[in-house]
Amino acid sequence: MVKFVQKLCSKFMVPAALQGQEEPCGIAFKEKANHLPGRKLNIGFTTRAKLNRLLDEGDITPQQVDSFHEAVLCFLTRAVEYALKKLPLIKHAKFVDVRQRAESDIEDVLYFVERFPHLLPYHGPEEHDLLGEEFLNYQTMPMISLQDETEMESFWAEMATRKHKVNICGLATSVA
Repeated sequence: MVKFVQKLCSKFMVPAALQGQEEPCGIAFKEKANHLPGRKLNIGFTTRAKLNRLLDEGDITPQQVDSFHEAVLCFLTRAVEYALKKLPLIKHAKFVDVRQRAESDIEDVLYFVERFPHLLPYHGPEEHDLLGEEFLNYQTMPMISLQDETEMESFWAEMATRKHKVNICGLATSVA
């Protein structure tokens, strides 16, 4: 999601405003001084060629081109706003990626329990303790190698059905 926000911003912002920005929340994407001029907006080669052809043939006016550029800028800034609102969700979802489980903690799992109480009814202290134990088991299990996202889904499907002496991740698989 972070790369997605950066990619969106690169379509309408001057490169200097994006350089050195590690966190998307720190990008001043609303500041007009950071916006590219309309003719420099990255709207794609095909769109730019069509727009220029329509202008050259007199089918649209320069004012309509300017209006189009303003609409593109508005769309892209709103898209960045929307994506930034969703970042906390993505930030806490990193525990689902087995490769990032060591960088996660139980707070990431509990974020989803609190955010979606009707789907994940694990609200009591006993259930939180059990989630914590399962999460620790998940974090300390041997590392596996996954090639793609499909294998990640298969991993979680297997974890949900796996029966051990101790159910490794019963509640945690519901959250994932």
